[in-house]
Amino acid sequence: MPRILVGVLAIWLVGCGGGETPEQLIRERINQMAEAVEERDVGDFASGIAEDYRDLDGNSRDDVVRQIRQIFLITNSLSVTTFVESIEIVSDEFALATVRVLVTDVDIRRFQIDGEGLTFELEFVLDGDDRLVSSANTSAQFMRL
Repeated sequence: MPRILVGVLAIWLVGCGGGETPEQLIRERINQMAEAVEERDVGDFASGIAEDYRDLDGNSRDDVVRQIRQIFLITNSLSVTTFVESIEIVSDEFALATVRVLVTDVDIRRFQIDGEGLTFELEFVLDGDDRLVSSANTSAQFMRL
């Protein structure tokens, strides 16, 4: 029995070694940004957004950072739950992710969020060894301040 356990452990360690996969980096980025929202940390949230960010509404990185600051100003607390529905690695430098985001502990009517949450289509670009959000689009209007 101990030999089997050692063998399984060795296989697991080999599988875990060799660096993180692009999917793992994207999942980590999504989690880091959700935690930044919960902790009301604008700088940490902004660190996950590419400098050349642009979404279908024409928002830039600065626009998104300004919107998240406004959300923090008008809410006492936020609880964010994310569900990664899919990740597609398109190339070494580009990936797509579909993420459902549930926000609780706020007056959700203010943000026009129903109980199903919001689904975001995220685009990621490679920036050094990191993956940054280069676009985030949703069919819902998350906020109109």
